[in-house]
Amino acid sequence: MVPPRPASCRPSPLVAFLFPFFFGWMYGDVGYGLLLLLMALVLMRLGKRDWGLIWLMTSFAVIAFGLYYGDFFGIRLWGNGVEYTYMTGIAAALLFGFYIMLIAFLLKIANLILAGEIDAALGVYAPIAVLYAAIGSLTLRLINMPLDVPGLGLLLGITNYARELLYVGSAWVMAGPIAVGLRYGLSHMRVIGNEMALALIEVFISATANILSFARLEIVHIAHGFFSASAKALLGIPGGIALYIVVQLLIAAFEGFLTTIQSLRLIYYETLSKFYRGAGRLFEPQSL
Repeated sequence: MVPPRPASCRPSPLVAFLFPFFFGWMYGDVGYGLLLLLMALVLMRLGKRDWGLIWLMTSFAVIAFGLYYGDFFGIRLWGNGVEYTYMTGIAAALLFGFYIMLIAFLLKIANLILAGEIDAALGVYAPIAVLYAAIGSLTLRLINMPLDVPGLGLLLGITNYARELLYVGSAWVMAGPIAVGLRYGLSHMRVIGNEMALALIEVFISATANILSFARLEIVHIAHGFFSASAKALLGIPGGIALYIVVQLLIAAFEGFLTTIQSLRLIYYETLSKFYRGAGRLFEPQSL
């Protein structure tokens, strides 16, 4: 990835949090987490310290989610009923995606301010962020969210103001570009209009398709449940324990690859694409 430009929000802290969190959500299993922990320790032993640290932190997240789910190599040790857990997970994933997208839009505004483009930040992208919050809230209101689950009702607070946000965002979207155009001259209105049109398209995609894309966090976890249930059927046949171990290792490898791809997609496409622009260059000191 190209380094960020100077005076901009660095994506590293966000990525350092999101990758283990996404991975743990989809791959949550205490047994799988222990396998990742072993892999991380081996990488660090081989001198691959950076990769080792990445997978070490990821293994902690996988174990933490595994303890929450109550799963150990696909065997459910404790936890709520499957239907309740999965439906809650999908709702939580969509709500989490809504807030991640909102943070990405706010970081876009922060980057513009840090770059000295205050007019574009407040006249174009600030109203876009409000409009995203409104449309995203309306999208979530169309979904039957389980408000009885602790935490989800609290996080849904902003969606209760979808109509007010829509009014404010719409008015701001119309007034902002006009104010910027009047300041810099009507000759710039075409450029401002094009920028606003592209931003509006991005808003509708983010508030609908991108939010719904976060459902994959729970869908992959659901797939883990189906794979594990199929593997557990082997325990009832002769030699089933050995077969179960082999199949679980294959499932762990396949799901690990799938989860890595999905985690990176949510980070780079859904999140970083909203605010990150690699316009910097890596510092390479001169050697004498």
